[in-house]
Amino acid sequence: MKTTKILFSLFIAILLVQTACNSARDTNLPGISGKSGEIIVVTDNHRWQDTLGRTIRSVLQEELLYLPQAEPMFSLIHLTPAQFGPVFQSHRNIIFLKLQPDSLQPRITVRRNVWASPQLVMDMIGPSDTSLCRYILESREQITERFNQTEKQRLISNARKYQDFDIVNTLKKKYQLSLYIPRGYSLDVDSANFAWISLESPTTTQGILIYISPYQNPNAFTLENMIRRRDRFLRRYVPGPLPGSRMATETILPPRLTEFEDKGNYFARLEGLWKLEGRGSMGGPFVSLSTVDEKRSRVVTAEGFVFAPGEEKRELLRQVEAIIYTLQIVE
Repeated sequence: MKTTKILFSLFIAILLVQTACNSARDTNLPGISGKSGEIIVVTDNHRWQDTLGRTIRSVLQEELLYLPQAEPMFSLIHLTPAQFGPVFQSHRNIIFLKLQPDSLQPRITVRRNVWASPQLVMDMIGPSDTSLCRYILESREQITERFNQTEKQRLISNARKYQDFDIVNTLKKKYQLSLYIPRGYSLDVDSANFAWISLESPTTTQGILIYISPYQNPNAFTLENMIRRRDRFLRRYVPGPLPGSRMATETILPPRLTEFEDKGNYFARLEGLWKLEGRGSMGGPFVSLSTVDEKRSRVVTAEGFVFAPGEEKRELLRQVEAIIYTLQIVE
């Protein structure tokens, strides 16, 4: 494996099946409300319009890189403390911006399942607007990853609860791997080393691709080789709607590769855009997760992609990404 690896402690927390336990519902509380990716921010009107509000918006509404159209990382709903009544207390994600002049330093605290389950409540507290703004900017990665992690945990928990066991068992028996595939997906391609699982609606397609190749050396996980390997499988198994067309990796905006370890196992995450090559014009975002099955000397990749022309894609991509993060090798 490569000697230089980036460790994402918050990202690692959503890997594999044990994460579903972390997001288990507190059955003594009502279920959460609101849409996936929504966050309620509770603060006074003047602070929302001033530097503090602009700061939190710059962090949580940063545009996502690998989407064809501009979409923010999260959708924010502003409420004043007077507006935040019982009807909003069950919301899935809540932030309180609090000024406490007697505080020694700014801080962020996280509370789980305060009024509903599985709920995330984050208190951002500081002695002044200036110090709290600075602290939010310094903590932006931890803040965004905590909300991303929580949303993925919810999706993983739902996928685990509503699995299509016919597809899940086929993957275990034929490919020696485990993924939580929710009901509604269909197994469209099932070859010796490639599977294509999709969920279709009248306007959108969400796809899960699984491809397997022999593991020969660590160079398999360079960005160049991962793109080459991806395109080789796409060329063979993922044709477009017109003769001579096929899915391929868009390189005008180069894909991004990140690497991490979990429990001694290496993972490579590739995210980017796909395009239709040959004839026609189609495209969308994708994200993949690859690892080595050392017992069988093979590279295993689970990939999620979205095709949704004219539709918002952020949550569709989040859903397939949650599925691929349940990837496990069956011993």
